[in-house]
Amino acid sequence: MKKRIGIIALLLGMSMSMQAKILRVNNSPNIEAGYNSLSNALLDAAIGDSIYLEPSSQAYGERDAYGFNDMKINKQVTILGPGYYLAENKITEYAAGESFIGGTVRITADNVNISGVIMANVRIEANNATLQRCQILNGSSTAVKINTDVNGSVIEQCFIVGDIQGQNYPHNVMVSNNIICGNVLTLERSRIEHNTFGKYNRFGTVRDLKFCTIIENIMENQGKSKNNTSAFVNNFVGDYTNFMEKADFTLDANYRIKLGAPISTKASDGGPLGAFGGELPYVISGLPDVPVISNITGPTSVNSYQGLPITVTYKIDK
Repeated sequence: MKKRIGIIALLLGMSMSMQAKILRVNNSPNIEAGYNSLSNALLDAAIGDSIYLEPSSQAYGERDAYGFNDMKINKQVTILGPGYYLAENKITEYAAGESFIGGTVRITADNVNISGVIMANVRIEANNATLQRCQILNGSSTAVKINTDVNGSVIEQCFIVGDIQGQNYPHNVMVSNNIICGNVLTLERSRIEHNTFGKYNRFGTVRDLKFCTIIENIMENQGKSKNNTSAFVNNFVGDYTNFMEKADFTLDANYRIKLGAPISTKASDGGPLGAFGGELPYVISGLPDVPVISNITGPTSVNSYQGLPITVTYKIDK
């Protein structure tokens, strides 16, 4: 039997235990999947379903002559992709390719989870959204915008180029263990913890925050909170380029802190400051937190007495 390598999104265990469906989406030519567009999968999805965007050379989303239309996530679902920078980080045990959603992704339902997907920009318009292990690339503009009336959302373990910005101070936003090449600004009663503020065309920082906690981050310049109402605790502020594994801000793996660097043991738990420290460290390439089958082996022939012995090798990246 041939070896097969690929991501198996939550597999049968989750479907059986939670009575949720897994909807496969692949828009590559000559590939058979349940759906060839994310929009059609969302139409059929029920609350609690998972949508797996398989790797594709084509962007997911509807477009016209002027560009991609907004993609509304209007149901409580989990959208799962394969991660990013797989080739650059020489990760070979996962299926090659990435899943990119074109246009603005607008989260309009509560309790939406998106993981392992590449997006240009995201707008959070409902409560308790989670962006985990995503790559969000919007240059010097806003990568993630959070609406005024949002109360609760999580942005964790992401690689973000652009700002994370609240619109008129939304509440209870957790921004943790991200690499952020941009600013975090205009949030209230939120927590910004264990992030590394990096650089593409500029260094990022925090500013215009109200009653927030900014703890154990790495940043070149410390921003200011609104009316000095926020607490800054155990952050490193300064040039940390020489502490990185490689002085290249374009690849996430390079942001790991060298063993023996001054900030490698400065966190409250004795570990490193920044994205690769804390209880939920950044995961290189945004590899998904689901079972991944790396190998299936079995005999080339069987008989009625022998049965069909199969060995399945899988891993989970926490």
